[in-house]
Amino acid sequence: YTLSLHDALPISYTCPIENLRWIAVYIMVYRCYHRAMKKLVVVADDFGLCESVNSGIVESFQNGLVTELSLMLGSPGTNHALKLVQNHNISNLGIHMLLKNWRDTGALVRRADYTRLFNELTASEVAKLVTAELDEFERLTGHKPSHITSQYGILSHPKALPSITEYAAEND
Repeated sequence: YTLSLHDALPISYTCPIENLRWIAVYIMVYRCYHRAMKKLVVVADDFGLCESVNSGIVESFQNGLVTELSLMLGSPGTNHALKLVQNHNISNLGIHMLLKNWRDTGALVRRADYTRLFNELTASEVAKLVTAELDEFERLTGHKPSHITSQYGILSHPKALPSITEYAAEND
């Protein structure tokens, strides 16, 4: 279900009665939107990619547009992101799992790289990568992630999913 306030308010300046109808629609949408906001979670991933992305995400968080941040480890902006977390007292911090990162490869990992990774590694080796990344997150932040997301949905792969579900079950 997608709600676009822009689409809900196509005011026509040629018909005042039509304007009133659309204003009433806008008011109803606005009220529903604010009720839904109490339950809506908006996660910004790629936090840690680079300083400009980090700054935009923190600004969005401070303005209430984003409710949680997903940290990428081993990326060019990871240290900057960690400083922002401390400086702005951000506690809604999860992990954006990469399994292989910029530090390992020298570049952003692409879909084809993940296909190759899952073809070359055993489930046990993938589980070690998952555990290592989660351990690094806890070491760097001092707490467990509030949530877990992943690049390209890689954690739903049969070689990664068991270790993630085990971690989630153990850490509620």
